[in-house]
Amino acid sequence: MFIVLLRVILILLLSSLYTHADVIQLTISKPDRLQELESEFAQYPFIIEDYQRTWDPKSQFALIKEYNIIVRRIQAGDIVIIGDKQFEIIAKLGGDSASLIFEIPGDRILRLGKTTSTYKVMRAYLDQYSEYKSNNVEIVNTYLKESDSYAIVSDKIHNLITMGSFLTQLSKKNVENYTNLERKMLHAIKDFEVSIAIYGEMDDVHLDQIGFDSKTKKWILFDWCNKPQKITSINKSLFSY
Repeated sequence: MFIVLLRVILILLLSSLYTHADVIQLTISKPDRLQELESEFAQYPFIIEDYQRTWDPKSQFALIKEYNIIVRRIQAGDIVIIGDKQFEIIAKLGGDSASLIFEIPGDRILRLGKTTSTYKVMRAYLDQYSEYKSNNVEIVNTYLKESDSYAIVSDKIHNLITMGSFLTQLSKKNVENYTNLERKMLHAIKDFEVSIAIYGEMDDVHLDQIGFDSKTKKWILFDWCNKPQKITSINKSLFSY
């Protein structure tokens, strides 16, 4: 019991090294992080190599040792520092199996990995974004110059409702009772279908990763790499109405 209590106290003390008031530092220089790892795992070089594989090769920084604990403490009003960038947190919006999502100024959102081990998921998100964007898929705008595998900055979707929720709600109503907005949203699904027509199937996308933006009046792909479900341009259950 004493040992468990001691570990908890130690974690809290270490966390305070990177958290000051409302300013939360999530990264450290790679040389400094490597020095920490060599001190802790001098006898286990393979563990150090495993940690290094989670570092973004394009960044001069690595995530801090206590990242998995501290990232979950982020709340409205905090200033989050990642590398040479800092973000003011307006609100915590939620997240998915791999990331936490926050609202930041400029009508944007900040996506952070839930743990240091989600590096590959964050990297895949950015890589797939470039793929979809180059083929004119209706997709949430992401700021690649401000993003890396540690933090992804995208536009906020206004009054988000997912396609999955929308179609479920619509299935409970008679066609004659559809509102004008619902009819427009239904018609807009066809526009989204056109934008993905180049793909025979999209294995990394499901209906709750497609949202309707009340500002642009468009269905927009805003997430991927999470619980894939095949969607094809000839899927009658999705695109026929």
